[in-house]
Amino acid sequence: MTCWYADSEYAPLQDVIIAPPIPFPSHLNPQYIAASSNYERALIQHQQFLAALTSRGVQCHVLDPDPDLPYQTYTRDSGVMTPWGLLITRMAFPARRQEPDRIEAFAKARGVPIWTRVDTGFLEGGDVLLLSAGVAAIGHNEGRTTQDAANEISSRFRKMGWECRIISYPAEFIHLDQILGIVDATNCIVCDQILKDEDIAWLRGQGFELHTVPKGNWRDLPCNVVSLGNKTIVTVDRNRDLNQKLSQKGFDVIALQLDEYVRDFGGPHCLTLPIRRVPSAKAEDSIAKA
Repeated sequence: MTCWYADSEYAPLQDVIIAPPIPFPSHLNPQYIAASSNYERALIQHQQFLAALTSRGVQCHVLDPDPDLPYQTYTRDSGVMTPWGLLITRMAFPARRQEPDRIEAFAKARGVPIWTRVDTGFLEGGDVLLLSAGVAAIGHNEGRTTQDAANEISSRFRKMGWECRIISYPAEFIHLDQILGIVDATNCIVCDQILKDEDIAWLRGQGFELHTVPKGNWRDLPCNVVSLGNKTIVTVDRNRDLNQKLSQKGFDVIALQLDEYVRDFGGPHCLTLPIRRVPSAKAEDSIAKA
């Protein structure tokens, strides 16, 4: 039996849900996806992204395109894998309300367990980060994730024995993963001019070395990375200085051209919904509490 499981953002990635882009339907008004995006170019870039994942041994479960769900390509927002199953989110943007339902159906059809659903307010997956086994962070700005939903889900993490910190950030940003990215157990990328001093201190207290990027660079999504495990990460190619710095620290940096997504504030982290990572040494403790 497959153990569908994740207790961090950086353990070796085995299975992930992704969805190709579709031409934006004329009957919907675009919000965070630019109507001027070049669909053909976006599709090519997504195919290259898929190839990069599969070439490193990641099993990609590709959703069939749904013309009514043009934002589904950002699969991260629909759910978060935990040690106890998927957390199914609740989307703030009306055009995305059905995305979590589709992810839940897709998961159930493949035997992926469901842990819980968001019942209060709104919470999207880009605002939930598993820093390490036993520690999570939930971001909110009363936009895509609301305080009441953050409180609800943080309480559920705590009932499972996890520490869960709620991090508030300015309304100009969409999700926490635009300004904080977990690279591995001891490295993270952060826009330190945006997060509060006490949150920066908390990250350091978790044992992370912080690789800081200027606030003015956030639109290039330097923090929006996805770890494949074993010191391998997928990043946006335009962040050359940061990518070089991480390479010098021994990381295998797969820098991809994803400008059709970056213009819509989406990057590698947004485009992936991991559903299976290698369990950490604390896996038995987490599973025992389920």
